[in-house]
Amino acid sequence: MNIIVNGWDLFWQFINYQIELFTQPVAGHQQPFYYHFVVVLLGCLPMSLYAIPAFRSKIYGTRTPYNFRIWMLCLFWVVMILFSISTTKIVHYSSMAYLPLSFLAATVLFRYEEKRRPIHRVLNGFVLGLSLLFGVLLTALPFVFKKKDKWIHLLDKDLFAQASFSLPVEWPWWICIAGLLFIIASIIGFIWRQTGKFYPALAINAAATGLVLISTFWLVLPRIERYTQGPAIDYFESKAGQNAYVNTYGYKSYANYFYFKYPNQANKQTDDADYLLNNTMDKPVYFIAKGPVSDLDKHPSVKLVGQEGGFKFYQKVSP
Repeated sequence: MNIIVNGWDLFWQFINYQIELFTQPVAGHQQPFYYHFVVVLLGCLPMSLYAIPAFRSKIYGTRTPYNFRIWMLCLFWVVMILFSISTTKIVHYSSMAYLPLSFLAATVLFRYEEKRRPIHRVLNGFVLGLSLLFGVLLTALPFVFKKKDKWIHLLDKDLFAQASFSLPVEWPWWICIAGLLFIIASIIGFIWRQTGKFYPALAINAAATGLVLISTFWLVLPRIERYTQGPAIDYFESKAGQNAYVNTYGYKSYANYFYFKYPNQANKQTDDADYLLNNTMDKPVYFIAKGPVSDLDKHPSVKLVGQEGGFKFYQKVSP
């Protein structure tokens, strides 16, 4: 419909952008080839481990209607190989692999339950080991950040990270409760799986995973965000609605489009920070750069107007 109304221009822009994503590290999202395998393994625990036996040619005599297992294996490998080859790698690119992975994991668990035997000790041990590791990290998180003065000096080679972690963020001790409950549930689930109590084990692990996801979303991620981009978001929001140009300098982010509510500009060159910096503009111009050192510090047409965490804020003062 868009082609009929507006012609082929947008279509070819879309195709060219997909080629760019595949061949270039767009927006700085360049990662190693194995990136998505790590993302799926750790991000889909314990499902990713349960699914491993399903990759064998025969898993305990498993047969599925219409060769559905084969279709799921093909889908999984197409997604993983395609986005591993792609130069631009973002965590959600491999999310299509979650569907076949969940089916394969369910198939393995169903066969274990059907044959009334406990899950293989090695597989069960890996599930327990990684679950405990995750639970311990989550439990330790508030205490690690409470004692950041003991280790922040180790970041001397990354001044941006050091400045970001220096921000005052409150970490109450009770955030660790979710991690402790996850550890307890992981141990109970391990014991029940070894004794063939599949449904109680899956129920307690599912409940614990849900608790951890909710608590992490509400209690942990907002605090991590304060370190990683909190000052920048605050600055974008403080300029929202103003008749001005606000852009990042020296790094790529889409935060200004969302939090500044970037209007649709007739001149698309204004999306380019260098264009804003080196040309006479019809509105005030503001920049955000990652500090503590930026090329803008030496630029004659801008001045530093603020600094917080690892970010520095500038305003253009002359053409």
